[in-house]
Amino acid sequence: MMRRTLSILLLLASLASPATAVESVTLSFAPKPGRVVDVITENDAKLILNLTGDQELIERNRARGVSFPHLTHTRQRNHQRTVASEANSDGSFPLRIQFLKAESHTVDRDGKAFAMRAPLTDFVDGSINALVRPNGKIEFVSLDGGHLKPEVTTMLPQFLENLFGSMKSMEGAHVQVGGSIDQKSYFDMPVPGFQPIRFAVDAKYTLQRIANGIAQFSLNFTYTIDQVPTSMRVQASGSGTGAMEYDVRSNLMRNTTSTTSMEMTVNAGRSIMTSNAEMRQTTTQSLVSK
Repeated sequence: MMRRTLSILLLLASLASPATAVESVTLSFAPKPGRVVDVITENDAKLILNLTGDQELIERNRARGVSFPHLTHTRQRNHQRTVASEANSDGSFPLRIQFLKAESHTVDRDGKAFAMRAPLTDFVDGSINALVRPNGKIEFVSLDGGHLKPEVTTMLPQFLENLFGSMKSMEGAHVQVGGSIDQKSYFDMPVPGFQPIRFAVDAKYTLQRIANGIAQFSLNFTYTIDQVPTSMRVQASGSGTGAMEYDVRSNLMRNTTSTTSMEMTVNAGRSIMTSNAEMRQTTTQSLVSK
């Protein structure tokens, strides 16, 4: 009788354990001292742009080889490495960002190639030296190599903030399977012949499952207009979906993919510009050394 009772209790315990176990993860995206990480980002973007109304502006663009409606297909690939030294006595540590490669290839609807530089071309063969404070703040120190103009160099502190700051709101966040984390970031969309328009991106990361030490998230994005030059009237809508894999053991975001689309109409004086964009981005991070 005792043996039978014990067997029943063990069976009930085995059934109850999976139900009561809570799977969760605490996220960390901040650089870690003594760690070297490679980051490869690939973008594939298609853009249809049309401009009507202002014939003078249309002619100026035509003289530059841009006729409307204008279709472009751009593929970009950037490779950078972050090298974090061991921590100092006060808890701060030096961080070195090396730009190893930046490629960009753009063609029009007829397959004609455009000579467009990748956004990080000027940084290639150069390195940014920074200091990570104990509170996580990253301060620009110096620039080695590269071919940056002085006016671009002055923007490096903001570049660092954009590079690491977008994930700052999620640092240390604890999420259970089925739970979500909200994040807000910003980006500037260039508008040919006009000032850029700033968009806010509201992202939701939902933890789907944890398997073999990998936390798998689904992503949803919504784009809203944040800042518009006073000379413009803008209507825009955009959204996207994606996925993220987070290595729980090494506290490292491994792979992220996203697909987004956006439609926009800009009314600026006599000009009306419409655009329809679709973009797919893949970011892969890997540990070179721990």
